[in-house]
Amino acid sequence: MSEGTLRLERVWSGMGIGGQRENWQIEVDGKQVGTVANREVVEVAVVPGRHTVRLRTGRYCSPQRTLEVAESDTADFTCHGPRYWPLVLASLFKPDLWISLHQR
Repeated sequence: MSEGTLRLERVWSGMGIGGQRENWQIEVDGKQVGTVANREVVEVAVVPGRHTVRLRTGRYCSPQRTLEVAESDTADFTCHGPRYWPLVLASLFKPDLWISLHQR
């Protein structure tokens, strides 16, 4: 059976906040499988099927996302830190607002 790929692109948030210098941990199905730096693209091999993905840095994280990947298929995601001050403040109370994670 051939593997699928999770492709993750971390784009600049534009505000100079949001842990731009920190590497964020990539979690697939609750297990850390790698890290992604600012303005970096990372590819992680995954077995075909349904998975969950989340990014984490310290106490802050992204919402958990579900993806379905087929054999030799790629699931593309982009992520970034908070782009507006209200999100920075809100993430103090709801840490999963700090990192935005979206499937393309």
